[in-house]
Amino acid sequence: TDELHKEKLYELGTPQGASELIDYVVRPRRTYAEVLLDFPSARPPLSYYLDLIPPLRERYFSIASSPLLHPTHVHICVAVVRYRTMLQTPRFGVCSTYLAGLQPDVTIAEATSMDKQNSPHDNTNPSLCVSVWLRRGCLTMPSDVSAPLVMIGPGTGVAPFRAFTQSRSAQRAATSSATASCTTAASAAASAAGSCASIGDSVLYFGCRGRHIDYLYKGEWDQHMEHGALQGLHVAFSREGDQKVYVQHLMVEAARSLWQILSHPSAHVYIAGGTPASPDPCPRSIHQSINRVCIHPRTHRSIHQSI
Repeated sequence: TDELHKEKLYELGTPQGASELIDYVVRPRRTYAEVLLDFPSARPPLSYYLDLIPPLRERYFSIASSPLLHPTHVHICVAVVRYRTMLQTPRFGVCSTYLAGLQPDVTIAEATSMDKQNSPHDNTNPSLCVSVWLRRGCLTMPSDVSAPLVMIGPGTGVAPFRAFTQSRSAQRAATSSATASCTTAASAAASAAGSCASIGDSVLYFGCRGRHIDYLYKGEWDQHMEHGALQGLHVAFSREGDQKVYVQHLMVEAARSLWQILSHPSAHVYIAGGTPASPDPCPRSIHQSINRVCIHPRTHRSIHQSI
């Protein structure tokens, strides 16, 4: 109803106002609510909002658990999104914040009972019924269990490699049992592990800010190293020294041992995590590091990447 508000909103909606619209809405990441607060005289009916605001997009997460160890469960590794806009307004990820607020020890039956007891406006005990579905990913383990694996996953990109390492752990346990007797009670797991075949080496390169900040699954990696599921664990802490250290730096430092793995004819290299917008794009730098390590860049047979 305010003429100045009406004029300004109309101007922002014209082709001539496109640049100003980007400066006002896109760059500072203003929300619908913040725009309405800036233009309080604009009071469209609720039905307009339902037509205007699109539904939230689905989120995809890598599965961080192996069906060999957790056949009835699916684990995910989610970083809670928190940041500030250019106007220093705090922002929190809708999906990641919601997932982090769920109560992990409450069963679906208990959550349903809580929902019935609470009032419709009480959100203190959110239900654990979350709509999920499975989609085939682009990172799959080789069918040849003797194939060596080099896994490179900064941050939550390590999620699929937790699943890979759990599988290698189960395969080694099954193979040990199968070596003693391929007809023992472990025959089903041994079949999934490739029966009595030897298990290839697995090496993990993981990057995070600091060992006391976001060193994900540290205890599990240590156990896998102790029990032989991992033959190499290289962790880059980017915020602990004067110079930032990333996984690609560790790969060059460990060039000799890395070359021994990559020279294997059935070696597989897996890369997950990182974004092209980062100051040092992880995938590109890692590919360069691999080429520096390899005498012949095409020696490594398979490189799998998921960003």
